[in-house]
Amino acid sequence: MDPEVKCAWCAEITTPVLKVEKKQAGVVKERRCGNCGKILAAYLDDEGDFIKGIRKFEN
Repeated sequence: MDPEVKCAWCAEITTPVLKVEKKQAGVVKERRCGNCGKILAAYLDDEGDFIKGIRKFEN
């Protein structure tokens, strides 16, 4: 389960909703805001789970 994050679009604290779809480029994982539904992250499934290693900076 993903940790709660602050949405860059609506500024609400939410747990992202994971959606996996087969697209032309391959299998794509999308994480969307649980509140407004806008995309927070999208990447190819073949790339592995690198999200945990990404550093976040406060504005």
